[in-house]
Order: sequence, then structure tokens, then C-alpha cells
Amino acid sequence: MKIQKAPDNLPSRFIYELIERCNYNCIHCFVPHRLKGPTTSEAINISNKVVDSGIPSISWTGGEPYLRKDLFDIMKHTRQGDVIHTINTNGSLINEDIAKRTREFFKLVRVSIYGSNNTFYRNTGGVRKYNYETSLKAIETFLECGLPVQVNFPIISPNVEDIEIVSKEINKRFGNSIEELVYIPSIKIGEKRDDNYHYPSLGEITEYVSNFSNNMSFPVRYFIWKPGKHMLLKADTNVYAHPIFNNEKGYLRIGNIFEESIEELWSKFPIEFKEDHRNLTPSVDYLA
Repeated sequence: MKIQKAPDNLPSRFIYELIERCNYNCIHCFVPHRLKGPTTSEAINISNKVVDSGIPSISWTGGEPYLRKDLFDIMKHTRQGDVIHTINTNGSLINEDIAKRTREFFKLVRVSIYGSNNTFYRNTGGVRKYNYETSLKAIETFLECGLPVQVNFPIISPNVEDIEIVSKEINKRFGNSIEELVYIPSIKIGEKRDDNYHYPSLGEITEYVSNFSNNMSFPVRYFIWKPGKHMLLKADTNVYAHPIFNNEKGYLRIGNIFEESIEELWSKFPIEFKEDHRNLTPSVDYLA
């Protein structure tokens, strides 16, 4: 499959928040968990608008996108074109049937793990129905169905033991079947977090994992937050630059997806953020 480079008048990736709602209440999350998102027909119109624009990659996210009962109906009516469709999930709702249906439409799944058995309950805001093993089982199910998997590990506190436990367990269970493991430091947006909450820096995380990351069977990457790094379509159908630090909501509104073309929205994207966003080119190794 030949991947098209985004033209200069378009972003390299479009992040599509299909729903705000989630069945977790993670302490690091900045999604308010209120909106159901656009209707089915609106969601289809939006996705086809993005596909037809020529953007090479769409990252479907939430909230938890699998909470939308119409997810696969939306995808069935979304033109595929040459677009790389990827999806982000906490893995809680995944079974073999859902994984197989996911494979019909998506080229990559990103599964987030929110802690080991020791910390999952705390980090997810008191979730009891699901656990650490739920996340690992989702990864296993996707892989068994032939889907490439990237594992995201939000670092909610600088707990070196938890980071090492999770990383080594993923390596032990899945080895080089994983595309990559991405460590994502949590960040403070506005006043959402108590001042006593500690936000681990990239340097802290690097120090924690340096003793064992070279022994992983898959690539390890550190996610670096930069202002305006993402062009994000939220569930309210508004397009935002995200994140914006020291901002109550953490977003800078660009416009509404139904009122302007993708090119017009991109033309209004702050120039100081565009270079970082243009570097979000799709990873195509898993398509080789």
C-alpha cells in the first residue's frame, strides 16, 4: 500500500474524538465525559469529509470509541481511500468478534494500559469491573486477529516499579509482536489537577526506564507533549489545537467541521504549531 504524503495545505493526521464518554475515570484524563458525540449520519459525513480532503491518516479516539454501538456502521459507510485509519482504546470491551470487525477497517490499534494489578484501580478512578488483565487480554485478542498493536502507557505518577512491571510483562507476553511501546507523561491542563498531584517529566521517565528499556523486544518511544501538537475534532464537532497549556479547557478552538472545509480549518491553525503537527506522519512499517 502506497502512503500519500499530506499536501502543504493539509495536516498529516486528523484526530477524531467520536465520543467523550468513557467507562473509566482516569485521574490524568482531560476529557470531561459528557458528550455522546455526533449522530451516526453526522459522524459518517464528517469522516468522509476528512477522507475526501486527502489527509493521509485518521486517528479515531474518545472517550472510549467502542462505547458507540454504531462504530462499525460508521466505518462501513466511511470511504477508505488511501487513508490509514487507526483506533485508540482502553481495551475493556474487546472480544474476538469485535477484534475481527476492527480488522476490517483499521490498520493499527492503540491499546492504553493504566497500571499494573497494584495501581489499576487507583489510576482508573475506582474501576472494578475491569483490571490490568483486561488490558493485556485485549492486546492478545487483537494480535490473534492479525491486527498490529501499539501499546500506550500513560505515566500517571513516577512509580518506577509500576512502569517496570508493565513494560516487562508486555515484553514477556507479546515480545516482538508489538509494534512499539509508548510512554506518555500525564500533563496539567488548566486547574483540573490538584497542585499536590505530581506530573512526571520526560527526564524522570527516561531515567526510570533506562535500566531495562534496551532489553525490550519492541521499539520504545517517549511521547513529547508540545503546544498545539494535535489537530483535534472533539465530540462537539468543533476543531481545536490541542493541548494548550495554562488554558482552562486545554484547547484552542479553530472552527466547526460543518462550517468550513478541512483546508480552511488548517489555514487557521496557528503557524507556530504547524511544524510539529506536520511531523505527525503516519507510521507505515506495519503495512510493509
